[in-house]
Amino acid sequence: MRKHTMLSRIAAAACMAVFGCTMLTGCDIAESVLGPSYADQSETETEAPSEESAVPGTEPTTEPETEETTVHVSPTESVTSSLGAQLETDVYLNKDSSNDDDKICKVALDNFIQQGDKVESFVFVFYADGNMGTYQGACGISVTDDSPVGSDGWYASPNFEASTQGGFAEIRWNVPSDIRDCIDASGEVQIGYWWGDVSTVHLKEIICNYSRTVELPVDVTTEIPIGQDLYYDNDDAKYARVPVGRLFDEDGIPQAVTYHLTSPGRIGKFVGGFTADGGGEPYTSSNIAILSDATDLNLTWILPESVRHTGVSDLGIGFWWGEQGSITLDSITVKYTTGSAPAAAPAPAESSESTSKEDTPVSNSKQAAQIAADIRVGWNLGNTLDCYDDKAATKPENLETYWGNVKTTKATIDTVKAKGFNAVRIPVTWGNHMDSDGTIDSAWMARVQEIVDYAIDNDMYVILNTHHEDALWMHPVYSEESTVTERFVRAWEQIAARFKDYDNKLLFEGLNEPRIHGTSSEWMGGTSEERSVINHMEEQFISTVRASGGNNAKRTLIITTHAASITDAAISGLTLPDDDNIIVSIHNYAPWKLTTLEYPDDRSFD
Repeated sequence: MRKHTMLSRIAAAACMAVFGCTMLTGCDIAESVLGPSYADQSETETEAPSEESAVPGTEPTTEPETEETTVHVSPTESVTSSLGAQLETDVYLNKDSSNDDDKICKVALDNFIQQGDKVESFVFVFYADGNMGTYQGACGISVTDDSPVGSDGWYASPNFEASTQGGFAEIRWNVPSDIRDCIDASGEVQIGYWWGDVSTVHLKEIICNYSRTVELPVDVTTEIPIGQDLYYDNDDAKYARVPVGRLFDEDGIPQAVTYHLTSPGRIGKFVGGFTADGGGEPYTSSNIAILSDATDLNLTWILPESVRHTGVSDLGIGFWWGEQGSITLDSITVKYTTGSAPAAAPAPAESSESTSKEDTPVSNSKQAAQIAADIRVGWNLGNTLDCYDDKAATKPENLETYWGNVKTTKATIDTVKAKGFNAVRIPVTWGNHMDSDGTIDSAWMARVQEIVDYAIDNDMYVILNTHHEDALWMHPVYSEESTVTERFVRAWEQIAARFKDYDNKLLFEGLNEPRIHGTSSEWMGGTSEERSVINHMEEQFISTVRASGGNNAKRTLIITTHAASITDAAISGLTLPDDDNIIVSIHNYAPWKLTTLEYPDDRSFD
């Protein structure tokens, strides 16, 4: 069944309808799936020997009671911060100089990033006395030895052209995706000016857009409303500082803070910094600069180790400049520990061969029930990666746009996140991309991972599934069960292996709406034979993922009924697995006229 792309088909927990359907978490309502945060305390005691067993000639003695010291160990959580680091420069580039060094500017990368950060792009801000016309130049950057491209620790981009706005230009260089995880933070970034309508251009600013993922100890995440307006041209109103007493008790240690900002119009450009005051010297971060067409921003600051343990008394943000004269700090979300906590360690860089979130442990405190509760509102990326051709007449590489949608870009997912969605479901049909042995095409797998990373890098939950396989080869009947299950397991072996080291923001959904197409019971719960085969396939899905290593042993998995139906036959026919990290997904297209293509002009909720 094809639906509107903007309509979603999965939800979160009993009280949520964030994707337009229902999720039931866990398999035993009476049993909590949340693990304890504190170690069990115990006492040991050495009893005095009895008079009968005492050594002759000695008085019975009693050893003093001793108590084992317990240490609070906070659960860990993978936190990602996506920011733009700004560096003000004062460099002139002259394309007509006989000295090539006058045509380029090199800047140390440690002005922007730390080792392990994922660099997405640079923006170079130029001014000139005249009309620059079309800017022609190139960029380069230091890379690590494991970079797939470049040589001698350096990657040089092809020459490029960029439009300008007379005497002003923002030249954006998107770092190639295959080297973003291979940037050497101890090296340099370079831009060159080869041609334009003026001899000299003035480079005044560089913005590095990057993401940083850190494994942090987190006991509590809390959000409080603020509602304070900031004005960059008013020294008395350009800061918002929040006493930590409003955020947590005095023994709390802040780990990361997210500032939720809104603007009366398109933000355009925001320049500011993070602040912290406390036992040490007042701290102000390096400048951050965000270019955005949205009207809201969520800026996450992972506090430096040197700051978070200094007895912080208040946390804040400053507004240095913006295209909007004012911006509002709506609320603050802080992640903190409630006692002594271990130092955070950056998550290892992505692996281009297997995963892009390697060795990130799944927090035991984030299982099905809490994940379902965390998903506020979700968006379904439909009619893209799930497109299929049952005639196999379309080239696999063209299937993503086969049903009329454009290719998904990072900007697509960035926009979805900016609109308030915190989860995205990525339906994928794998059948047209598998050979006769069930091997998934490597280019297709890489494309799926690329889109998953767009959402993961936005700190969104991601649901990845097998989607329209039932329209191609996956027919849940006894006569085909052996062949179908073997191919199904083969697919999930590869998917699970590829994403095994992603954290708990990634969920796997085994089946979409499993059924036999065109039967009278297709949407009424199916037959007992179909339901039996589907239950067996769900069991194979769970066992395959659980045995695949990495974080998959504890990953939240999603199963469904026949055709994801909520009919009595479908619900009663579902076998719940013995696994407490399971979500059951039900699809409910209501109201029908709004959620399907049958009534394309109807937008009512009747």
